[in-house]
Amino acid sequence: MTIEAKVGGPALARILLGDRPIGMLGLGIHRREGKRAAWPRLTRLVGARVEVGNGDEPPGLVLTGESRQPGGPYEATCRIVPLPGREAFVIACVSLKNSGAGPLDLESLFFRIDAVEGAGEQPLEADRPPRLWKALAKDGWILGGGAFAGFVAPPGDASVRFWIGEAGSKHPDARWPMERTLAPGETVAPDPTPWMVAIAGDGGKEAWSRRSEALGEAMRGGDRD
Repeated sequence: MTIEAKVGGPALARILLGDRPIGMLGLGIHRREGKRAAWPRLTRLVGARVEVGNGDEPPGLVLTGESRQPGGPYEATCRIVPLPGREAFVIACVSLKNSGAGPLDLESLFFRIDAVEGAGEQPLEADRPPRLWKALAKDGWILGGGAFAGFVAPPGDASVRFWIGEAGSKHPDARWPMERTLAPGETVAPDPTPWMVAIAGDGGKEAWSRRSEALGEAMRGGDRD
């Protein structure tokens, strides 16, 4: 699995298996505007750099995207750290900026994977029973040909559900609750840091289940780093 980011292009980055694009990694927020709700997502990558890492902090790719959709504007910076030998990476939102002239009332943050157009994607966990207490939060897309891409959430209040609406709209929702208000121009480093593990590969649902469960076990036994 490879991550490909291009400043000026869509945010945040493309996900590839070999030279085959399978999806787009992104981020969005759920915000309130009075009695109305909005879910603006990042639309353009405005910054990218590689961090070498030091001490306990591993090397990573730092990407900053902006949103000009209704409900914005805002910017978000995410740090992506590969997990060696797992065809997976951690994505963490390390800062949020309110770029608008009014307050930004947040309800939650969403990590996203949007499948490439025409992939025929379906939710991987559509047939799974409702999430039980302490069950692993995970879901993703299964694409035509058996490729898959999705998220595994750490233990806690985060949730993951990929679903398709009645009108065919696609909803790759990996949700991290975050209720707070950002003043105009304010930049914050969310605490605790929102993060999830993204995985992608071939082999269909069986490979997804095996790899996502193994990741979940490793996450229960240690922290993000």
